[in-house]
Amino acid sequence: MKEMRHFFSTVDSCESAISKAETDHNKGEFKMYFSSGFDAYENKFPFTFYKRIEEQYGIEIIYTGDVGHPYFSCYNLKMDSLLIEKIGYKTIENLYKAMHREQYPD
Repeated sequence: MKEMRHFFSTVDSCESAISKAETDHNKGEFKMYFSSGFDAYENKFPFTFYKRIEEQYGIEIIYTGDVGHPYFSCYNLKMDSLLIEKIGYKTIENLYKAMHREQYPD
């Protein structure tokens, strides 16, 4: 929750969320914000996806509880684009799709 308080004390628009992502990236702080849903599902998608991002790519996942906010999306999209050099183009998106298909096959 401390991280979310800090986020909202510095972010009041999509533009400031993008700026925060740039600042964090430049400091070597790689983060993404995701709503967390219910703890009872921590061994299932999307928690397995979040855990893989942290372990495989060193990106800190900030759980926002059931709070969704457009500024988190602005931040995440910018951070994702900044991470291309570090982890590759569409790596997170492709991982998400693959893990989603594993959990929820046709």
